[in-house]
Amino acid sequence: MAGSYIVSGILGLAVAGLAWMEARTFPLQDLPEGLGAAFMPWLLLAIIVVLSISLIAYGLAQCERQRPRLADIRLPKGLVTTGATFLLLCGFAVAFGLFGLLGPALVFLVVGMRTLKAPWPKALGVGATAGLCIYVVFAIAFGVQMP
Repeated sequence: MAGSYIVSGILGLAVAGLAWMEARTFPLQDLPEGLGAAFMPWLLLAIIVVLSISLIAYGLAQCERQRPRLADIRLPKGLVTTGATFLLLCGFAVAFGLFGLLGPALVFLVVGMRTLKAPWPKALGVGATAGLCIYVVFAIAFGVQMP
């Protein structure tokens, strides 16, 4: 159990590192001019780093008390589902840029529902309905030009 805290903390630091790589180019401003575009990303990064380090420290403290063997350290139960969902989101972002909204959204929603263990009929129904609703709201109601 303590190992899952350590793994979660390390993954949190990895996410913070990737987010930092994206946010480092946002402009910072002096307080009289406003907080600037970088304020919120840097604030969120600081929170993620603090929470991740706290998880690692808590996991190490638990290891000290219980002295688990390496074979006792297990990955968190939802790690595979979380990893699959993250990869699915990355794939959706790439597909959205290449193919537009409608096709990738439909595929993403159906595969996402299946990743979360929904039965096929429900995944197809909810995925298709939500995908079409997203398209109607953005393309038709708001008049947003979709690629």
